[in-house]
Amino acid sequence: LYVLFVVVTAFLVSRRAVLHIASLAVIFYGILVLATVFGWIPPYPSEWFPAHVGDFRPAFFSMLYLLIGVMLSAVLITLPLERARMSMQAVQAEQLKVRSLQNMMQFVVTHMPSPFFLSDEDGRILFANDRGRSLIEKVHIESGENPRLIEIFQVPVSISELRRRLSWTFITPGPDDRTYEVRVYSITGPGESFQWLWLFQDITEDLKRQEQLRLKDRMTSLGEMAAGLAHEIKNPLAAIHTSVQLLQRKRGNEVKNILSIIERETRRLRDVVDHFLEFAQPSDLKLERVNLAHLLNDVVQLIQMTPDYHDDHQIDVEVIPENLKVEVDPVRFKQVFWNLLTNALRVMPNGGGVFVEATLDGQWVRFRVRDEGPGIPPEKLKNLYQPFQKSTTGGLGLGLAIVYNIIQAHGGFLQVHTKPNEGTIFEFWVPSRSS
Repeated sequence: LYVLFVVVTAFLVSRRAVLHIASLAVIFYGILVLATVFGWIPPYPSEWFPAHVGDFRPAFFSMLYLLIGVMLSAVLITLPLERARMSMQAVQAEQLKVRSLQNMMQFVVTHMPSPFFLSDEDGRILFANDRGRSLIEKVHIESGENPRLIEIFQVPVSISELRRRLSWTFITPGPDDRTYEVRVYSITGPGESFQWLWLFQDITEDLKRQEQLRLKDRMTSLGEMAAGLAHEIKNPLAAIHTSVQLLQRKRGNEVKNILSIIERETRRLRDVVDHFLEFAQPSDLKLERVNLAHLLNDVVQLIQMTPDYHDDHQIDVEVIPENLKVEVDPVRFKQVFWNLLTNALRVMPNGGGVFVEATLDGQWVRFRVRDEGPGIPPEKLKNLYQPFQKSTTGGLGLGLAIVYNIIQAHGGFLQVHTKPNEGTIFEFWVPSRSS
């Protein structure tokens, strides 16, 4: 019974505890045998313990046999059980690691900033992370219908064609007016079915930066061409202008009227060439740390004295903080706002508001020039900063090209947001300090 008790407890407690129990069992049994031998308790008649004990050896052997049996049973039983417990603990530890990793991966996938989908072999959504669900919610879906990604995102390939490949990459516009690069991977689902993993990467800003780099290269080439053209035109114009002035002093009134027209037109051509040169060969920046509120107010005061400004116009300037300073070329920077404000007034001949904002945004200063005009036609947006485009304000098409060049020269970048009949916003950033 002692051995049976030790064997049973070996399944419930640790190896050390079993050895302690076995030792206590032997000690208790020894006390019981000694008490019986010395007559402290009445003996149970048996071949080991006769009614009249005359020899101690049977009791000694009985204790020795029990000691060997109990200890050997404890060791033999606890060895595999201890290994089994260690294995179970290792398995539980690995399971805990796996659950922890699963929770971490689920958190990362669920809250990752890029849309993520898992679909069945027909492209129907099985799982979507938070960003993916918010993207799908922008699409009108009939109640109870499980949408197919291949239809929502206008995948340029059929499911049958997709099944013949292990992966596919394409670029598609999303329902949120963003552009995504989509990578689709096939994975094996339960049984022999296929599942598709859809990873979306928002590349809208990357495409804008690439377009700005291409535009910068094109404008550099055009600038070189404009410099040569302006040089060839300016010298003959100067000679014509001087000759006309000489003739005006020697001829009659009729001739003077004709020559005054020629002089006015040559002066206008000279201004065109000056704009040409300003675009093609901008002078080096002369950076100063200036107070933006003072600079913008100076520009507004000058604009209000031009024929383009009248009482139905309104120009509001807001600088946050009020003492915000930025390191720029003040002359060139005034030209940026002069061109933008002049264009805004000219597209609102019947009046309207122009709102100028300047705010500190980390290491950058963000500027917004918003008007209430008719907006920019979509067909003009692609070539908005290219020179010599047909201008809606009646100019030469160099104003925005010069603005773009000045902002680029300051290490900044420019964006435009426009909606028909709602106005246009020119938004640009420049570093608050030169580098």
